[in-house]
Amino acid sequence: MKIEIAGLAIDLQFDDPSREAWARRRYAAFATRRRADVALEVSLFDRLPGVPRVLRGERVGSRIGVLGRGMAADIDLGTRTGVVGLLRRRFGINALLRVLVALTLLKEGGLLLHASGVRVGKGAYVFPGRSGAGKSTLSKRFARADVLSDEVVAVRLRRGRVEACGTPFPGELNGKGRPGWLPLLGFAFLRGPRRPRLVPLGPADSLRRLLACTLGGWATEPDVPRLWKAASRLVRAARCADFGFSASEPLRSLVVRLDAWKGVVARRR
Repeated sequence: MKIEIAGLAIDLQFDDPSREAWARRRYAAFATRRRADVALEVSLFDRLPGVPRVLRGERVGSRIGVLGRGMAADIDLGTRTGVVGLLRRRFGINALLRVLVALTLLKEGGLLLHASGVRVGKGAYVFPGRSGAGKSTLSKRFARADVLSDEVVAVRLRRGRVEACGTPFPGELNGKGRPGWLPLLGFAFLRGPRRPRLVPLGPADSLRRLLACTLGGWATEPDVPRLWKAASRLVRAARCADFGFSASEPLRSLVVRLDAWKGVVARRR
């Protein structure tokens, strides 16, 4: 089965038919007919001796290695092949795909974020926030078809413009994300449901808030400067604000406030 996440086409080849059937259902919205960028042979094991509890991922040239939390993977994007071992009782395919997509994005100056994202018009707003900040609560206010994700959103800088893309990684909406890249209308950082507010942020505060919501727990030391560089470029190319909303605020009011922010920034430019 072939899926595409944030521009990376992956051919998942399972040795367990029941797991393949699960993956087909789980990633149905992200199915693709594109030629795969990498084909992964996924095998399940009852034991993986020597695999640490801490998850680490590293990219050296075209090769990507992932080790920890019940998984081990050796992937070569040059030959478009990879082998993956997963503990049967954990079946951490989501965690593996997150690291693989994050490392691929980072090479291109992009990031995976703890964030919800929604389509508004021809673009998308991304709402980074830690657990409990209100990502899923906010996403549920929008039509399901307009939600990129309520948990993990991919962002990248392409031709001087920031773009956002949904992912299938699970939140309260159980991974029913929306594939495809959209122009970013702004980063609206969440701190939890509260009174309505929208306060523009400067580059330093925006960088601090974006890094706090970046999926980088897998990173090794060489990747840390790359994460900082990617985050810095993204916040300097995008509108950023501290965003608050109340549980009772109508959806129309939310959209009007966001559109007003977009208009003010556009006029200033």
